Amino acid sequence: MPLEEQTVIDQIARFYTDLQRAYRKWAAKFISYEEIIEWLTENKIPDSTIEKCQKQISFNLLSSNWNPITIPTLYSLVPDYMTKIRDGFATLFRNRTQSQINQIWYLLYFIHPVRHELYYFKVHYPDGYSPRLAKLIRSHRLGLRSAKTYLSKDGRTIDGSHINACGTMAFKHLHLHPTTSALRKPNLRDLKEESILHLEMGDGDLSSDELEIAVALSTKATPSFERWINYAQCAINEGPVFTLKENKEHSDCCKEIVEILRRPDLNQEMIGAKLEEYYFIEV
Repeated sequence: MPLEEQTVIDQIARFYTDLQRAYRKWAAKFISYEEIIEWLTENKIPDSTIEKCQKQISFNLLSSNWNPITIPTLYSLVPDYMTKIRDGFATLFRNRTQSQINQIWYLLYFIHPVRHELYYFKVHYPDGYSPRLAKLIRSHRLGLRSAKTYLSKDGRTIDGSHINACGTMAFKHLHLHPTTSALRKPNLRDLKEESILHLEMGDGDLSSDELEIAVALSTKATPSFERWINYAQCAINEGPVFTLKENKEHSDCCKEIVEILRRPDLNQEMIGAKLEEYYFIEV
């Protein structure tokens, strides 16, 4: 990866770590559900957002229960960090080819939330790596089956808003699985309604046809900083906090992780050891 891009991604990763630490420092001040609800209300977090956070049996702000308030809270606590990350995004995507943009997104998703998901591999991939990819691409409410069902109704076309939403979802799920980074990008103009309507879907690993349609759909996506930072906030509030070691690169770690994910004997210990080779990890 060119030095300029690597420098910006390093900055984004450092500010991301700062976000995690700011959240943890803030969370340590509270000992009860009532206290945190009072703070959120006083700091003008919308009631509709607060209501999504259930009262826990064992109060713990470092958990996915608090995903709905994580990003609004960080905007309140450290708006400058959020601005700096967004500004970094704007810099990253200037004057890039589509291929470069795609690879940048894989690395950004590796930083958030893929490292988190891989560190807790057994939690996020209980049935294995490939089955999770297949389930998300094929059966998500905006997956391939949804796109096929939508187009089966009279008067609907591939240019509809639902298909665009399916494309954005395919983009996210492909980038959450960095092994797909080597897939060739089909020409979107070659994607016709018939290609999706005649697509046969199985129950096991994704077929080459399914992957090709998913990749083609993903080119209809509208990715953004907001879509990225607002996904899987548990990577922020649960952690762990990753700090890159000296003379190490995020891109090199991502590449080596991809090779591990392709192994038939893949396990959490392999992934954890590789992450620890590149990062100081605070759980």
